[in-house]
Amino acid sequence: MDAIVAGLQENPAKDKLRRGPVPSCERPAGRILGPSWDDHDTFSVVEAGKILGLKRAASYAAAARGDLPTIEIGHRKIVPRVALERLLAGA
Repeated sequence: MDAIVAGLQENPAKDKLRRGPVPSCERPAGRILGPSWDDHDTFSVVEAGKILGLKRAASYAAAARGDLPTIEIGHRKIVPRVALERLLAGA
């Protein structure tokens, strides 16, 4: 049991999935996303699709093709804020 707890405490992926504002050094210049998304560092595929104007099925299809940058954790796919902002900025 202690080994499981130690493994959970040393999970670097968990540190990267923090909630809260993204430091300005990681954001592209200027506001890309609306203020309602300021508290998100990651988005679900559906949320990212909503930002891009895609429906649910189109969002998952874009993620499967690699058009929408995702990180897979288990069976869940998430979209990092920085990658989505770069996509929207055209970088």
